[in-house]
Amino acid sequence: MSGIITDISSTVLINVLQIVAGCLLSIPAYSLAKALSVKQQRGYITDMFFILAASLLGLSLPLGTYGMIPLIAVAAAAGVRIYIIMPVLISSIIFNMAVTFADSTFVWNKAVLGRMSLAFAVGILSGIILKSIKVNEDTLLRRKDLDKLIVTSKGISGITGTLGASINIMGIYLLIGVVAATLFQRYMFVDVLGAVYASSAGASFAKFLVGHNATTNVFFGLAVVIINIFMDLLKWSALFLIFKIKGIAAYIIYYSAWTLMLIMLFLLV
Repeated sequence: MSGIITDISSTVLINVLQIVAGCLLSIPAYSLAKALSVKQQRGYITDMFFILAASLLGLSLPLGTYGMIPLIAVAAAAGVRIYIIMPVLISSIIFNMAVTFADSTFVWNKAVLGRMSLAFAVGILSGIILKSIKVNEDTLLRRKDLDKLIVTSKGISGITGTLGASINIMGIYLLIGVVAATLFQRYMFVDVLGAVYASSAGASFAKFLVGHNATTNVFFGLAVVIINIFMDLLKWSALFLIFKIKGIAAYIIYYSAWTLMLIMLFLLV
């Protein structure tokens, strides 16, 4: 029991620090987002540049999903279009620089570069699709809740107000997500995985993967990255704060399509 409490406490603390970092970055980011909102929609080339830059930004920021929420909130409030906002979030979900600090075993290798390339491509394509189908921000995002994170005061009062609003709104989502993720990893994931591999179908599937050199196949490895994202209950708790039901559905369909494509490439190569 003490181990569970320790895991929950440490994970909550890490994500609270992420929220604090996101809030501090969101204050100067608001003015930058305001300037960006004036320059968007000035032509296809300009918007493509912003989409590319947004996807690259998602890779570069050392923030988890909870840390990204304040930045998404200020971008939406400043009038930045959804097709520029989403590449930041979408690419950061697959990979961002926070991984290099959080994982003590992290090393730069081909697998990491492949994951970064996938994140960059997935982010860019999400922006292109959203621009092409002309989706409105209010269709996907929970703007009412996100707008509550915006504090117009400046100086120390603005910082404390932003932090207070963020913790107040995100706190319950964060706690539920951390508890659910911890219990899932400790009591369900290993048992479910063991039961699957113990079954005849699971054993056959394992043999199939070994026969196709799945452990060394880059496409299978990238597909597993996205599958792991689907099983991240902490991330899901943050996504339910960001998205409406339509946004959640679009998220599932989009990442599922990428997973299917990567598995097909794995089978063909």
